[in-house]
Amino acid sequence: MKKIFLLVFTVAISVSLFATEITFRHTFSEPTIKQLNQFQKIEFENTVQQGKIGEPSLPYLGTKLLLPEGESAVKIEVNGKNDVSIKGEYTLFPTQPNQKLSDLTIKKFAQPNPQIYSKNAIYPQNEVYNFTTQYLDGFSICFVAVTPVRFNPATKELSYFRDIEITIQTEPSSKAQEALKFLHNSQSIVNFVTNNVNNPEMLSDYNLPDSRDEEIDYLIIAAQEKVDLWENLADIYRYRGFRVQIETIENIQSTQTGNDLQEKIRNFLIDKFTVNSIRFVLLAGDEDVIPHRGMFGDVNNGGTVDYDIPSDIYYCALDGNWNADGDNRWGEPAEADLAPEFALGRFCYNNDTEINNFINKVDYYLNNPVSDELLSSLFVGEYLWEGPTWGGDYMDEMIGGSSTNGHETVGVPTSWNISTLYERDGNWTDTDIMNAISAGPNLINHLGHSNNDYNMKLYSYQVTDGNITNNGQNHGFPIIFTQGCYAGAFDAEDCITEKYTSIAHAAVSMISHSRYGWGQQGSTNGASQFFHREYIDALFGENIFDLGYALNDAKIDAIPFMSYENTVYYWVDYETNLIGDPALSVWTESPENIELTYPQQIPVGASEIEVSSSLLNLDVAVLRNSEIIGRGNTNITGSTMIYFDSPVQETGNLTIVASKANYYTFSGNIAVVPTQGAFVICQNAQFEEFGDFLDNSIQSLDSVNVSVTLENIGMESTENEISAILSCDHEFVQIINNEISASPLEATASVTLENAFQIKLLAGIVEPISIPFILTVNSGSSSWQSSFSLSVNAPEIEYVSYTMLVTSGDDQVLEPGESAELFFTYHNSGNGYSYELSTTAFSYDPYVSITGNDVIDSVNPDQYAVTSEPFILEVSASCPQQYSFQLETLIYDILGSNIMSSIQIPIGTVVEDFEDGLGNWTHASLSGGFVDEWHLETSRNHTEGGNYSVKCGGQGNSDYSNSNHSGLTSPAFVLPPAAYVTFYHWMDAETNSSTQAWDGGIIEISVNGGEFQQIEPVGGYPYTIMSNDESPFAPGTEVFSGNINWEEVELDLSAFSGTVQLRFVFGSDGYVTEEGWYIDDFAVHSYTSAENNTISEKDIVLEQNYPNPFNPQIFAGRNGNASTKIAFQLPQKSGVKLSIYNIRGQQVKTLVNEEKEKGKYFVSWDGKDEYNRPVASGVYFYKLQVDRFTSVKKMIVMK
Repeated sequence: MKKIFLLVFTVAISVSLFATEITFRHTFSEPTIKQLNQFQKIEFENTVQQGKIGEPSLPYLGTKLLLPEGESAVKIEVNGKNDVSIKGEYTLFPTQPNQKLSDLTIKKFAQPNPQIYSKNAIYPQNEVYNFTTQYLDGFSICFVAVTPVRFNPATKELSYFRDIEITIQTEPSSKAQEALKFLHNSQSIVNFVTNNVNNPEMLSDYNLPDSRDEEIDYLIIAAQEKVDLWENLADIYRYRGFRVQIETIENIQSTQTGNDLQEKIRNFLIDKFTVNSIRFVLLAGDEDVIPHRGMFGDVNNGGTVDYDIPSDIYYCALDGNWNADGDNRWGEPAEADLAPEFALGRFCYNNDTEINNFINKVDYYLNNPVSDELLSSLFVGEYLWEGPTWGGDYMDEMIGGSSTNGHETVGVPTSWNISTLYERDGNWTDTDIMNAISAGPNLINHLGHSNNDYNMKLYSYQVTDGNITNNGQNHGFPIIFTQGCYAGAFDAEDCITEKYTSIAHAAVSMISHSRYGWGQQGSTNGASQFFHREYIDALFGENIFDLGYALNDAKIDAIPFMSYENTVYYWVDYETNLIGDPALSVWTESPENIELTYPQQIPVGASEIEVSSSLLNLDVAVLRNSEIIGRGNTNITGSTMIYFDSPVQETGNLTIVASKANYYTFSGNIAVVPTQGAFVICQNAQFEEFGDFLDNSIQSLDSVNVSVTLENIGMESTENEISAILSCDHEFVQIINNEISASPLEATASVTLENAFQIKLLAGIVEPISIPFILTVNSGSSSWQSSFSLSVNAPEIEYVSYTMLVTSGDDQVLEPGESAELFFTYHNSGNGYSYELSTTAFSYDPYVSITGNDVIDSVNPDQYAVTSEPFILEVSASCPQQYSFQLETLIYDILGSNIMSSIQIPIGTVVEDFEDGLGNWTHASLSGGFVDEWHLETSRNHTEGGNYSVKCGGQGNSDYSNSNHSGLTSPAFVLPPAAYVTFYHWMDAETNSSTQAWDGGIIEISVNGGEFQQIEPVGGYPYTIMSNDESPFAPGTEVFSGNINWEEVELDLSAFSGTVQLRFVFGSDGYVTEEGWYIDDFAVHSYTSAENNTISEKDIVLEQNYPNPFNPQIFAGRNGNASTKIAFQLPQKSGVKLSIYNIRGQQVKTLVNEEKEKGKYFVSWDGKDEYNRPVASGVYFYKLQVDRFTSVKKMIVMK
């Protein structure tokens, strides 16, 4: 929040020996009066509109005043001066309630409270809205909100005090005295407190203890078995000058006291912070490793109550115990510690890969950002309520800054590359947001409807590395802040925030709500919006660049306005958690390089060095073997002395690092040399490949020339000529030439020995590694050793999918007795090249045989490749229908990479019309106290000539019951490539409006035996569930509802693979009932299959593209064809859609989507997608849809 106060601050010691009075004065600028229908709203600069619901909304000035050491505020008086009367008659706008973002009901306007608005008296009676003493790192701070406004509702007179004087009386208190144990003389803490109070001069009255040498910058709490993985994150920060410590949860569990693990962890952190002055803490684990403490929330006087809001503030706000009365309501207002002592984040993972993904993203964001994307931000806003209320209006307040409602905050600079996806300005789709995230904006800000598995129009199953493609090299990793409900509910199984942060792509960190987000209909004065704006203000207005502290600052700025009447701020404070790295330094400017002056060499026994730079507050550290031995911070002159923990005793190299927000981290070497004699080191080593595989990637099978630069950093010349011997004990390194000689070296001289050594990297290096080498230099009786490393790349081949072309029969469904050609698609996700990638396939199934093999010459990094020779699959005529078999493939290359894949392939068509009963379909109630009414039914049927469907509801045409929550579950079936499902349904369910429903149905999917999760049909669901405690569905859940008369539904399952089950879930509340939901004619298809419908293939012709394969070269003059032509013929005027799909069934580009007259047409495709980006080499499909007719053909793009 901007601090533009004009104030005078005084401290007066009263007659009482133990009391202190602090006086604060503020002058208000001219107010702004805004007309809101028949009401008015008065606003002042840098104030926030607050009030009780139905009472006048008033502007309150929030202040944060540092109190004397060990004291708390006990009394506040406000004296107004220079009363200014505003001409006219006024009826101030009544305060409106905050509403859950998922509650789509249109609330009645909160009318003026007649007891207040009819009263002939000054309102408010007390100018103080709220005051509280909180303890921030041991500093006592009084948070207070006051208003200068005087309003007489009966006479409609309005005035304000131009000047106010706030007098705070303080006394020593046990809470304040207890908090002093957290008092540290840490520069980072002092700076943060200074930025957060209006009277920083009071800091001089505090008796700060001496700085502690044992300070810990970053503490990681992790499971014992994962410590080695988290050491990689620790090393990233050690080489930024951080002192990092990893503590195991097992050790905390066994050594700490407490009633449960949560209390033990908090007690450990209290002890650690007391001694070590921690700055950042990462809770490295999900609920199963580090359980949350559930906080109590009550908004609108019992309107919304939750006893278990997952909140990690419990672990970083360390005063008190959060439950003084010992009941089941943790974090009631009187028990809350609202000022966190340090910044805290949490990372949730399911496996080692996700940990490595996260660490890799942090490393890229900090040390290798995509620099030209750092000054970019994406704002995403959705339709919130009828009226309408738009998320885009909320988001606009964070672009450039805003003073809406008098609340002044700085925003993302308008000079940045700002992009928006606003439903206010036009519809946008899940594809749009996937592409927008993939483009790598630095900051993403979102307001829209969410759930634990849904956010920004994406379901969790859509958040994949295939759909979101930023990998840190092509595009950077963004930081996301969303106000959506439940998006950060990490107590649920893998909430969508966990998905965004744990895959290899998408977000590096994310701030989200673990429960409901809160806003105001018809206004942007929402509680979640306050915290979001203050977070952006912290980054750009207050220069708080550490992500965790930016969030802390937003929460601290909210404290003056957190009262018993405004408990929604408590709710948002508790539920807003950082899933990610709290120490992440957010880029807010274009990166610059650090120039550092330091001694290149120091003698053995040195105990200090002086470092200088043109930069103030530059953090500098010296390390030996990743351990910090000394550090400092540059002063106003740009210099600092770095004192080592003890004098250096050994020769060798030290590392010096320097870091500062918005600068690339600097790293250099300091040689520790003897005080006499020569001392030869390897200053530099360079590597160049030669031989058969020249691809600018050093990897297995490469021969490598090694050039070295030797430097004599000693005090005297070498005795004789020098010899250098290269050694390495790595099993995949063969040294061909290991020795070279050179002339004697004078003191301070250097020599570069070109192609001094030759090595061979043998096959078998299957992952990127750094191989250490030892260079021993001899001269006479002297010998010196240096070390250097060679970074070796490696391919990582992943099986992606298969394509099947049925070569017998009359369709593209593989049936018993038929044969097919199989092609396999692979992806090289590594950083090395794969050569001679071979595929061998096996089937041990009695009904299936397969023959063939294939060799792909090479696969480049991040390239997809498809086998060119078909594998012939033959199915016995005796094979059962609706059968699946397991195909084994061995994939290997000459570098030593190999993988085994097991692929389930279906045989026959999965079709169910229920004419023979339910078969293996099952149904059950999904919640206690709710009924299951799925059953076989004859009253309605869709199958031509059939009699049966499956219904959820009463027998015959009778209505479903109240409190119905039940699921109809399909048998497990294996998905074909690019699968989709169709079914027909008839529905009659209770709605509230054209977009909102009380009852309804959804479809869920379980993949490979996993949890069921909701999926969205093509075209979406038409309704959302109303807020209703009787409903089994969460408010805002998208559903089918209303009146539907045998309509076909399509489910695009191309993003899934393996064995799945689908579940049809119906839910009703406890009130009105209707007839119910019928399901019939369920079928599984593949987008690669051709199907006839209304018009026959004889009438419509889709020809093979020509040329095929084709080579879409961008530059003229090269060999190859720049485009391919697709021809089709229509027998009559028809609606036509011609689209391109990739091997995974994802739509790449739509070539035609319009009505065409009878005739033959030729359409060209240049090998580019909807965004004019060239596609990769591989197999693609083009699909022609003419009314109900569909035809699909394959083509190959080769570059």
